[in-house]
Amino acid sequence: MHKLRWKPHCSIIVALMCIVLLGLIIEITIYVRVTPTQRSFAAQADQQRTTKRSTPPSRHTTLSSCPPEGQARSAAVAPLAHGQLPHILYLQTNDILNGPSSVIDFDVLHNDSSEITRGEIKKGLVSANGTWLLTLVHSNGHDEVRILHLDGKDEQTLYCSPNGAQLESVQWSPDQSYIAWSLIPAIDRLPDLYLLNLHSGQITRVAQATRDKGYQPGSWLNVGQLLVKDSLKDGSSQALYVLDITKKPLPGLRQIFQPQTPQCWDYVASGDGKTLYISECAGGNSIYRGPSTISALHLASNKTEEIWHSNTMAITALRFAAKSDKQLLAIIGNSAPGMQVPTELNGLWMISTSGEDSTIAVTNRYGEYSTFADTSRDPWSNISRDGTMYVLRTSSNEGQGDKLYYGVLGGGIPAQFADIAEGGTLEMIGWTEE
Repeated sequence: MHKLRWKPHCSIIVALMCIVLLGLIIEITIYVRVTPTQRSFAAQADQQRTTKRSTPPSRHTTLSSCPPEGQARSAAVAPLAHGQLPHILYLQTNDILNGPSSVIDFDVLHNDSSEITRGEIKKGLVSANGTWLLTLVHSNGHDEVRILHLDGKDEQTLYCSPNGAQLESVQWSPDQSYIAWSLIPAIDRLPDLYLLNLHSGQITRVAQATRDKGYQPGSWLNVGQLLVKDSLKDGSSQALYVLDITKKPLPGLRQIFQPQTPQCWDYVASGDGKTLYISECAGGNSIYRGPSTISALHLASNKTEEIWHSNTMAITALRFAAKSDKQLLAIIGNSAPGMQVPTELNGLWMISTSGEDSTIAVTNRYGEYSTFADTSRDPWSNISRDGTMYVLRTSSNEGQGDKLYYGVLGGGIPAQFADIAEGGTLEMIGWTEE
C-alpha cells in the first residue's frame, strides 16, 4: 500500500476554492439585505448608464454668435433620449452683485451635483420633454436667449437684445415651438411682449407697452394660448390676459381676470386648460396677511366660484400638486413686521380643488419663508415628472441665506440639498429625468 502525500500545489487549489466559495456567500448575503426599492433603483441606474452609452451623438452645431439686430434664429430641438431617474436643476449665484451664475444639476438618487453651464445667467427654464435648457444670459453688453442640451452641448443663441435693452420674463410653449419673452427697450420704460417661432425664426412684437403699463408672459394655457400679465411701474400686476397664437394675424390681448389685490395674487391653470385657480390675499410691499381666498375661474363660461377661504392665512403662491388636477399646493406666507400676524402656520399646504380638504405638508422654521420656482408655472418646475416629489426654496429674514429642499408629497421630512450664504441666491429651474 502506498502512502498518500499532500502536494503543495493541492493546498493552493483548495485555498482558491475556499476564497471563491466565501465570496459567493458574502454576495448572496448582501443581496438578501438589499431592499426591493434599492434593487429597483440600482436596476434603473444600470439601465440609465446603458441608455446614455447608446444615445447617438448630436449632429447639431453650436451657434454662439448673435443673429442680426432685430432678428432671431430658428432652433434645432430634436428629441433626445433620457432616463427615468429624478434630477433637479437650479440656478446658483454666489454674489448677486458680481456674479457669475451656474446652472446646477442635482441627482436626487445619488445625492450628487454637477454644473451644466456658467455665465451671467438671469433666468432658466427646462423644456417640456425634459432634455433642453433655456436661459436668459447677459453677455458682451446685451441680453441673449439661448438653449442647450442638459449635457451642456449644442448651445444655440436664438436672439440678442439691442444695446441698452433688457430681457426680463420668458416662457417656452409645451410643444417647444414658441418662446415668449418681455423686453424692456430702455431705462424708465416698461416691457414689450415678443413671440418667437422656433421653426421659422420669425420674431413678432405682440404687445407694446404704454407709459403706464407693460406686458410679461405669465404661462402657457395650452399649445395655442399664452397667458399674459400686465406690469406696472410699482412691480404689481392688475390684469391677466390671453393671447390666441393660432389665429392669423395675431389678435390683441383679451382680458380674462382682474384681481382685487394687485400686490398679492397668483394663479395656476388646470392641465386641460379649462380652469384657472386664483389666490388672493390682503397686503403687499412685504406685508401679507389674511383674509385670503382661492377661486376657480371656468374659462368657457367666464364664471368664478370661491372654493376656499381663510380669515388669518395669506396665500402668496399657488401651484398644482400633481397631474391629476385634484390637489393644489399653496404657500402660506404671513408677514407683517411690527404687526400681530400669526406665522406658526407658514409653509407648504395641500388644498383640494373642491376646497373641502386642506393639510399642512411642511412648516417653516421661525423667520423662514417658502417660495416656488418663480420663473415658470409649468408642473415640472416644482413637481417631479412622476408626480411624487416636490422642491421648495426657503429664504430668511435672519440673514441665513437661501436653502433648497425636496420631499415626498403626502408625508415625510423634506431633505435639504443646497444652501448659500447671504449675498448669494438659489433659484429653482425644474425637474428632469436623466
